[in-house]
Amino acid sequence: MTISEKSYKDLKEYWDFQRTKEYNWEKICHMCDNMESKFIFTNDNNGLAGITGMELKKNLWNHIKESEFEIPPKSWIPKDKKYRLWNEKYTLE
Repeated sequence: MTISEKSYKDLKEYWDFQRTKEYNWEKICHMCDNMESKFIFTNDNNGLAGITGMELKKNLWNHIKESEFEIPPKSWIPKDKKYRLWNEKYTLE
């Protein structure tokens, strides 16, 4: 379900922040999806260990401060319906 016009107008700051978070999450996902699915890093217990793409996404996400969030461009439309505005139509690129 998309964000209704009334809800957006009533809670504009809230929805703008939620959409900003979603934009930054999508950027991390896009970046990680473009990298190899497995990475090798030093692990104190085993020496070398693999990390999955989702683990990398979550790890990066947990290290980003809200103050570092990028503001989404006006043309951005979220992939997740719950963050889309009533008047936005998403199409796969």
